[in-house]
Amino acid sequence: MNTMRLQKKFNDYQKRGYEALISGKFMNKNNAKIFGEDKESIIITLISDRRNLQNTQIAMIYNEVAKKMGWKEITEGTVANWREKYTLESYAGRYGENKFRAEKSMQVKRERPKFPMLYWTADSWDVELLYQKTTENKKGHKVTTYHNRLTVCVILDTNINYPVGYAIGEYENPDLIRRALKDAVNHTRALFGARYLVNEFQSDRYEIKNLKSAYKSITDNFVPAKAHNSKSKVIEPYFRYLNDTYCHFAPNWSGYGVTSRKELQPNGNVPTTLKKMFPTMEECGEQIAKIMEVERQKKFEQYTQGFEKLPKEKKHLMSEETFLLYFGTNNTKRNGDVSTNKLEGSGMNVTIQGKKYHYDCFDLEFRRHSYEDWVIKYDEEDLTKVLAVNKEETLRFMLEAKHIQPMALAERKEGDSEELQRVFDFNKSIESHVTNMICSAQQRTKDLLLNNAPLLDSTLSKLMITDSRGQHKNQRNRHRITDAEIEEATYQPVDFSNNVEEEEESLAELY
Repeated sequence: MNTMRLQKKFNDYQKRGYEALISGKFMNKNNAKIFGEDKESIIITLISDRRNLQNTQIAMIYNEVAKKMGWKEITEGTVANWREKYTLESYAGRYGENKFRAEKSMQVKRERPKFPMLYWTADSWDVELLYQKTTENKKGHKVTTYHNRLTVCVILDTNINYPVGYAIGEYENPDLIRRALKDAVNHTRALFGARYLVNEFQSDRYEIKNLKSAYKSITDNFVPAKAHNSKSKVIEPYFRYLNDTYCHFAPNWSGYGVTSRKELQPNGNVPTTLKKMFPTMEECGEQIAKIMEVERQKKFEQYTQGFEKLPKEKKHLMSEETFLLYFGTNNTKRNGDVSTNKLEGSGMNVTIQGKKYHYDCFDLEFRRHSYEDWVIKYDEEDLTKVLAVNKEETLRFMLEAKHIQPMALAERKEGDSEELQRVFDFNKSIESHVTNMICSAQQRTKDLLLNNAPLLDSTLSKLMITDSRGQHKNQRNRHRITDAEIEEATYQPVDFSNNVEEEEESLAELY
């Protein structure tokens, strides 16, 4: 402190005493005008208003109240002090509860899973790569635009940020997300030899009612992200990484998001000659797919090695039935309705992509529902098996492609005999089932009629139920014949034996 300042302080001390030596802040000068619960409540209400009022506006409103209440008026500096003092309490009102939770609430620190297939997350990204698109306007003139961007939905394994699944489209929609999920489970088969479920899956809440069943089909633990909480997922920083690592070097790069600083963005005045070199939508899609495949190649070895170390109890296979039910394709009619098929004697005959395929099922129960209209769900990459689902989705049966037997014995190959025997054995089981059921029903009917002859005489006459000799009157007139004759009247169901013998002889000839 220089001499003049010291002299001034001394003179002030002589006039005011010890008060001159204490800072005004400690004397609470800034807050002296606002004391008492009423005054404090008004100032806190104003600084936490959702309109985020300026200090001068708050001071003006407060002073209007102060004049009528006989209080001291305040300045915008006073408001600034109170705003700083109650930053925590006023933050939610000024910026919203979501930003309050993101900025002021305590955050949970999490670490990545130590192994693959433990935790997947999903989101869609409007890729910062432009493509040109030509359309016709209302006047029929062709107009080319150069600001178009494609969307990629990524299923990310957070172990090492491995893009286990992805799908590319014009915009985010439930179909795009389902395609990405399908790609993810198919990719696990390509990597590990079979389709696996992930232990935990997280997504945002977009179309969650529509997509919830698909999400649950790939995991036993589906945990949707909390609404409006971007910090609950790690995929957004991954998109920024893709943008910096790959997209930024492309001539059709569009820049960062609209909230980024201007100095980070590319020059917006793109010459027309350069615009015309922008890729088409198909080429841009290939550009994005290449980025994702390069990502997979870079991390392939580390990812597969990590899976080998994953504990066995954490490895859960996805059944073929579950995959086809949720991700299988089904045929549709021209009007958009789902196509159905009926079971015929030759099996289930389905046309897929213009080609006829034949399927059947070695499950007796499937034959018992031959009256149903079946929706056939299939995987274009593997048509050896399909799923038959009734319209109500209460019945499901896995069907396999029928084995095609050669007509000529000279053209028989390994496995033909075994497949033929398999069909014969199944048919025997069907016939045995029919024989046993009809025999049981006839025997029960016989017992019912014999034990209640007087009551059922008229019914017996109407139904014309016969015995094994084709006689009806003997049964109707039971009281006129002996017990021994009744015992002779045994029932014989349909006899398949002749047909079976013929088939066995034919099979023997083939062997």
